[in-house]
Amino acid sequence: MSSGGPPLGPPPGPHGPPPLPPPATAPPAPRRTGRIVLVALLAVLLLGAAVGVAVVLVGDDEAGASEVFLEPVDTPTDNPFAPSVVSEVDGVSAEKALDPPDDAGGSFPADTVGLYGGTRDETTCDREQLVAFLEGNDAEAAAWAGVLGIQVDDIADYVDTLTPFVLRSDTAVTNHGFVDGRAT
Repeated sequence: MSSGGPPLGPPPGPHGPPPLPPPATAPPAPRRTGRIVLVALLAVLLLGAAVGVAVVLVGDDEAGASEVFLEPVDTPTDNPFAPSVVSEVDGVSAEKALDPPDDAGGSFPADTVGLYGGTRDETTCDREQLVAFLEGNDAEAAAWAGVLGIQVDDIADYVDTLTPFVLRSDTAVTNHGFVDGRAT
C-alpha cells in the first residue's frame, strides 16, 4: 500500500443536511406561590364559614355550658339532685335583694361587702338533711360527688365545709341537675 497515492474508493459524498440545533427549552413557569397561598387561604375561610353556618342552622336547642338562664328567686331548679334542704329563717329573705347602682356590672370579688346576706348564726341549709338524702340514694350521691370531683365517702366532710348564705344580687352560679342516673 502506497502511502502517497490516491485514496481507495469513491470520493466521499455529501453527508446530508446539517444537524439541527438542540430543541429550545420552554421558559421557566412564573412563580405562582402568592396566588396558590391566596387560593388556599380563601378555601380555608370558605370552609370555616360553611362549618359555622352548619353549626348554627343544624345545632340542637339544648342548653350549652356557656348559656345563661335566669331563675326566679325561691324556685327549685329543674331536675334537682335532692329535695329542698332550705330551712325557714326569720328575717332572711331572698327578696331583699341588693339594688346594684346604675353603673354596676361585671365581676366582683367574693369578699365584696353586701354581696351575700348573712343569717346571724342561724342555718339556711339543713346540712344533715342533705347528707342523709345522699347517703340513702347511691345514684344521686355518685353523681353529686362526681360533679364536685370528690369521693362519695367524702360527701359529709365536704358539706361541713360549706357556708350557707343568701345571695343578695344577681350572681352567676353553675347549676347541675339529676336525670336518668346522671348529672346534667
